[in-house]
Amino acid sequence: MDRRCCIKHGLKVSQTQPIARFPTTDKRCPQGWQYFDGTDSCYWLRDFTYDQGYWKLVDYQLADEGCKKMSAQLVSIHSEEEDDFVYDLISSYVGNMTNVVVNNGNPCAYLMVWSGLYSKGAINDGWWSDGTPVDYLGIGVYPMGLGYQWLLRNDRSCGRAEWEPNNSDRYFARYVCKIRSE
Repeated sequence: MDRRCCIKHGLKVSQTQPIARFPTTDKRCPQGWQYFDGTDSCYWLRDFTYDQGYWKLVDYQLADEGCKKMSAQLVSIHSEEEDDFVYDLISSYVGNMTNVVVNNGNPCAYLMVWSGLYSKGAINDGWWSDGTPVDYLGIGVYPMGLGYQWLLRNDRSCGRAEWEPNNSDRYFARYVCKIRSE
């Protein structure tokens, strides 16, 4: 389904359920990774992980190291189709959850997903951690005076689906890794 037809109020909504997060049966990817034909690549979501009852949060450096331990890089996105695929992969519904963040923090503030983008919010500005050019930017990206690491989020219960800049020393719950398929 072409999801571009369903963008409302800056929130990508789908008429179907988000993709299931089951181990892939595609032999081109390691178990637990999702294959995307449009890039011939495999994607892995480090989803909500719990530590002592709360979400385990990571900064950019920990997310980057987590991908590199799997011989992967933080996700780079180069087209609207790849952006849609990643948005489906990271889709969540956590707005009503309680006691998942220390001090009962708002889960909508921590559900974001680290990407590999460092940019001032413009095409051909900045870099992806995998060394590819910045040739595409998604929903919510706007030019800025300073460079930031960029995160993604797609959660209807929080009313947000966008790319968002932030400091690399902030802590969030998730990240996406990307590797070429086998």
